[in-house]
Order: sequence, then structure tokens, then C-alpha cells
Amino acid sequence: MPCFVRYTEATRNDHMLMGEIHLPKNSIIVFDRGYVDYSQYERFTNEEFYYVTRLKDSAVYQCGEEFDIPDDADDGVLKDEEIILSYGKDGKEKHRCRRIT
Repeated sequence: MPCFVRYTEATRNDHMLMGEIHLPKNSIIVFDRGYVDYSQYERFTNEEFYYVTRLKDSAVYQCGEEFDIPDDADDGVLKDEEIILSYGKDGKEKHRCRRIT
């Protein structure tokens, strides 16, 4: 059962909402890539809740470990890997996450 739902108008700067989100551990949040804020993604990870979003085409990242896809996984799952996103001044900030395609 959802505990938080929020819709915003298209003209609002969506990433401002990210700082307002504080959820219990192990919660899952889903949002569109209009909410890109890698420092907030890092906060979500540190606060131990999960997020699901689409990666922007312009995202700068390095590939890390690749994970095996279970035999019983949906045929649409092609890859499961760790990536390290670079952000901030000169890309010096890093955020580790999973990319599932």
C-alpha cells in the first residue's frame, strides 16, 4: 500500500521535491528521470531505501560488477550490473547503484 504519492505540474522544478522525501528503511520510491539529483540518490542509499528511475542518456558512469540473471527472471531482463555514477564539480562525486536493463 503506498504511503506517499505526489504529482507535480510539468512547469515545477521537480528535483526540489527530492529533499522533502524521508521514508522508512527498505521503502521503494519510483520516479521519472525528471527528478535527477545524484546527491539525493546517495542520501536515499545512506538512509537505506531503494529508488527506481530511468537513467538519462547523458549520465556519466563506469561499469562495475555484473550480476548473474536468475533462470526464473523475466525474459525482458538483459543485464544486471553495478555502476558508479559521476556527478558534482568535475565529476568528483560518486554514487554506486544498480542498472538493470
